[in-house]
Amino acid sequence: MRRILSILLLSFLAVTLPTGAFARKAPIPAELMQAKTVYIQSGPTSDVRQCSEELTKWGRLKIVSDPKDADVIVRIGMNTGSSGYTRTGNVLTPNTSLLITVEIVQASTQKALWSGTQSWSPFRRTPTKNLVKELRKRVEEQEKGG
Repeated sequence: MRRILSILLLSFLAVTLPTGAFARKAPIPAELMQAKTVYIQSGPTSDVRQCSEELTKWGRLKIVSDPKDADVIVRIGMNTGSSGYTRTGNVLTPNTSLLITVEIVQASTQKALWSGTQSWSPFRRTPTKNLVKELRKRVEEQEKGG
């Protein structure tokens, strides 16, 4: 009985946990940890607004209106992703979703410092805001040494 429960628990964890959930994430690069100013590159209007609101709430980075004045640049992108297929009768239809990516690059070198991607859904309409929150959490954890 214990063996069956152990197998069920491991199967459940394998299905519900994201890939690499137990892996340690790479540290945030020093260039991003030391950045003071940020430029938000044009993107979908609502996503730029969400990003700006969340960065302002965080208060760590001053938003500037010219990329020449920025230490880092936030780029917000949208594309579609596929997550397998749905069968309807004899027809296979690809499952597609709208993916939002937030990438932060060093302004002077265009070197990628951090990025995150999240799918948009009618139930979770703020992926850009969530990605900035994720970055904030990672930065604050790193500052605390965790």
